[in-house]
Amino acid sequence: MDWRYFPAVLRMSALGVLVLVSSSLIATAQDQSTLRKTNINAHDGGKAVSYTMYNESYALVVGASKYTAPDWDKLTIVPDETELVKKELESQGFDVKVVNDPDSDTLLKSIREFFRTPHPRDTRMLFYYSGHGYTSKTDHMGYIVPVDTPDRDGTDFYNKLVSLQEIRGMLPFGRAKHVLLVFDSCFSGYIFKLRRNSRPSPDEIYLNDIDRPGRQFITSGDEDEAVPDKLDFAQAFASGIDGMADLNHDTITTASELGYYLKKQIKPKKLQSPQYGVDPGDKERNEFFNGDMVFVSDSTQQSPPDASTKVAAIEPTGAQLPGPRGANLRGLGDPESHEADVFKGVEVLYYRKLTDNKLVTDALENAHIPYSVTAADLPDEFVTNGIACGPDVPLPALKALAKQLIAANVPLRKIIRFRKPSEKPFRLEVLAITKEAAGIQALDSPPLTIDQIDKLTTCPVSLQN
Repeated sequence: MDWRYFPAVLRMSALGVLVLVSSSLIATAQDQSTLRKTNINAHDGGKAVSYTMYNESYALVVGASKYTAPDWDKLTIVPDETELVKKELESQGFDVKVVNDPDSDTLLKSIREFFRTPHPRDTRMLFYYSGHGYTSKTDHMGYIVPVDTPDRDGTDFYNKLVSLQEIRGMLPFGRAKHVLLVFDSCFSGYIFKLRRNSRPSPDEIYLNDIDRPGRQFITSGDEDEAVPDKLDFAQAFASGIDGMADLNHDTITTASELGYYLKKQIKPKKLQSPQYGVDPGDKERNEFFNGDMVFVSDSTQQSPPDASTKVAAIEPTGAQLPGPRGANLRGLGDPESHEADVFKGVEVLYYRKLTDNKLVTDALENAHIPYSVTAADLPDEFVTNGIACGPDVPLPALKALAKQLIAANVPLRKIIRFRKPSEKPFRLEVLAITKEAAGIQALDSPPLTIDQIDKLTTCPVSLQN
């Protein structure tokens, strides 16, 4: 195969990072026996090819079970869980470090060492944590809970917790291509982009898309749930990366497929509601994390390349949106319900406000609208009241979203066009809009009506009463 025809991102060494909560990251020569390359079988114009996705894979696995304060139940199953996860990751070529029952200082030190240790570009890192989680009632920030955390009314309570914001802030220190955070704990994950009501597409995927830098996360439950002292999540995780989560049967399992699989396996038990999503990146630093971590079972690794595989080496011919923005849209998957098919290929992004409570999420959920949700920048005194869109958004999707919000009594006061639509292709944003750009005064114009929505012919430059 002529590698000159591969995009630069494929010609360079890829660094994928699979992160499991553990302690030290530096592997010695004698403990690297499980470390191996991860190859993907793909096709390029009908020709079978083998592509090395990762040369190195590292995991940090953390288990917290022996809590000392009465507020935190002991989790007796956690040691079995960390051992199960360790063995499965080692079978996939990971070098795994396990840290059991760390106090707050040890946990922070372990995470810092793991993420700040330099790695080549062809590495993946996975961080796996099993233990209690906590969500602040004031700002809905999610935290993991070390074993020396005092009761919730203790004076040192917040000083002992480790926030998702702290962990996320460490991620850019690593040069790894892919990082996956897995939490078998329950808390709010709104600092990331949670994906809801969508499923991975059954169509073939492209190396150009998944091989881009990626920062992803999975949690076993939401903020209002408790961690059951059971192995359900860990067992589903292990079977999922071993191939059971390969939803489109292309011989590889992506982290997106894994997140969806875990949700479908765990949610019916009615104890937890797994969440999964991505790090939105940093626009100011031109960081976009559209890649997707990949797992390949040992048996698949031994199989020769097959031209019939669904993994394609390049972007689809005539792709409407090449590059990272196209990868982002293809990575959204498909609507989980056919009732929401008008949203296929459309990104609906909700900037959640605490003062919204569940008004907006219930509206989107009740209509099965596929969407991502993340924390809003504006203060919570401004409630969600608008939609932003671009001229490329399909009119049926815009109308369906606006009508659903109005029907759910969301005070939809304005629809406005993006100032730079080319930077947000095929996107609808549900957000808070103020009277002026400074974000000082709340918009108080009368809400829009269904009749006004029916008369739309495209995304308006500005529509309000």
